[in-house]
Amino acid sequence: MIRIIILMFAVFGAACGTFNVTEQPVSETTVANEGYDTVAYFAADKALKGNPEFSFVFKGAKWIFSSRENLEKFRVEPEKYIPQFGSHCPVSLASGAKEKGDPSVWTVVNDKLYFFYSEGHKKEFERDRERVLSKAMEKHKP
Repeated sequence: MIRIIILMFAVFGAACGTFNVTEQPVSETTVANEGYDTVAYFAADKALKGNPEFSFVFKGAKWIFSSRENLEKFRVEPEKYIPQFGSHCPVSLASGAKEKGDPSVWTVVNDKLYFFYSEGHKKEFERDRERVLSKAMEKHKP
């Protein structure tokens, strides 16, 4: 069973891909994660709004952080902090829908960040992570 889970996460990581850092000056563009600091989910175990003073454009979106320290962590290893499934809810994806996740309804599992459409979807995910992730990976088309 452990081997299956490890294999699943290895395949999941490959399916979601990694990102190459291409920094650009901050400009008016789409704000990632509705302005929440993506590093804070890991570093502070909280959903924190970012401060526009600590922001830059990456992959066509403006990423905003609550501190310079979090900005620097993201610059060093962005793929670690980017929400999975392009910020879509894995439970919605598993059922064939493509609902954006709410950055205030989230979890980190095995160093991966997931956003959920609702608290109910988050509870469903927690009941059967393996099944939800497997189905979401099948249906997710980046």
